[in-house]
Amino acid sequence: MFYNETNNFDINISSVTAIPSSEYKITYNGVDTWISDVNQESFVNLLDSWGTGSNDTHFVNYAGPSGSDGFYNTDHFESRYTFTLVGDVEVISSSINAIQLGGGYANFVRPWKPYSADHTDINNFHNRSIIDKGKGYTYNSYVNGNLGSQDGRAVGKTAYYSQSADGKIYYPSNHWINYEEIFRDRMYEGTQFQGGYYFQAPQGAGWQDLSSASFYRVKVTGENKLQVIYNKQKIDNSGNIINKK
Repeated sequence: MFYNETNNFDINISSVTAIPSSEYKITYNGVDTWISDVNQESFVNLLDSWGTGSNDTHFVNYAGPSGSDGFYNTDHFESRYTFTLVGDVEVISSSINAIQLGGGYANFVRPWKPYSADHTDINNFHNRSIIDKGKGYTYNSYVNGNLGSQDGRAVGKTAYYSQSADGKIYYPSNHWINYEEIFRDRMYEGTQFQGGYYFQAPQGAGWQDLSSASFYRVKVTGENKLQVIYNKQKIDNSGNIINKK
């Protein structure tokens, strides 16, 4: 282990930290109204000032047609900020009605009663939308037991209806009952063959339609016998079915 003797030296602090000449500047005071004059001014709809005159607002599109005056004032300006959905936008509440059953052990485990949506309670319907207000339309919603007239037209269908004390039901004009649901109706009514002709088998087919009824049966005896075909059937160039052996 070696010990190095301390070396002594001098540092001139004044020469190292010398400050160059400086000058004191007085703060400039003033008022800038640019934010209040520009950023916070009233909304101006540019579409209202559009025109073809020299003092009007032009929406120029040099990539499009030049227009009759040759100024290319043919661009489209979208003035809408909100685009309303069109369709069945109504939402029916699917909450559960937390009714606590009282008494003893039942009160302790807190069983819940399933909630069945009341279609006569307007509070169970959300996201209902009315458009075209102030255009002469009147929508009778039948809310609160009366006509419930509202200015405008309802968007989409509704499942809400009103029922009077004597049991009479009032459906709004946009209720589901007023619209035809082809798939639902066909599921309920079924689709049947109405007769008038047979579904004839193609030429060379191994079967023949014997009745115009939707369903029928024949006894497999005599000429009507069950034929078991092995392997895969093929069709020749003439359209005849060939049973591979």
